[in-house]
Amino acid sequence: MRSKEGEHPWCDALLVRSGHRVVDHGRRSEGLVSSGASRHVRHPLYLGSALLFLGLAVSTASLAAPALTALIFAFYDHIASYEERWLEARYGDAYRAYQGRTGKWWPVGRRGVRGEGGS
Repeated sequence: MRSKEGEHPWCDALLVRSGHRVVDHGRRSEGLVSSGASRHVRHPLYLGSALLFLGLAVSTASLAAPALTALIFAFYDHIASYEERWLEARYGDAYRAYQGRTGKWWPVGRRGVRGEGGS
């Protein structure tokens, strides 16, 4: 059964509220953001977009789609690498420590996290 537009106003409100968390300049963080999705990967928006394109490539079964997806990912990787150089220059050791805790594209395992290794 299809959902009708406006059928779930609480969901719409949640998406609007969470989507404007950083855009709202009154609450914008001035420092390094390492919470939320950024706690796990350094480029969550690029990762989400790349996974969306990958899903579209698989669902369309087009021969051109995997090539386009690879091209898009290469573009995102280039932009992300540029941003990382800029962030490292701006935040120095704090950003390097953040890089050590998180994966660029995929979450990395961390030692000593509750639930791992019997602790």
